[in-house]
Amino acid sequence: MRDLALAPPAVSPLTGGLADSVFETADREPTRPVLARRADPASASWEEVTAIELRDEVVDIAKGLIASGIAPGHRVAIMARTRYEWTVLC
Repeated sequence: MRDLALAPPAVSPLTGGLADSVFETADREPTRPVLARRADPASASWEEVTAIELRDEVVDIAKGLIASGIAPGHRVAIMARTRYEWTVLC
């Protein structure tokens, strides 16, 4: 029998990710509009999303994923057309 040693999996850095810009903008300019989304899928009107609103949605989604057992390194698929929620999830 032989022993096999593997390097530990890479650990994601705690800073430097896509979410950093969301949190930094929310801290600096919370009421600044950063995105727009359809107010109602059936209408042609759009509504602005402020930095603080986007940050809060990102945090809420992250809490839900963690509560569902999703952890760093797990894969999550988005099975939908391109839409605002992709930004919140990514």
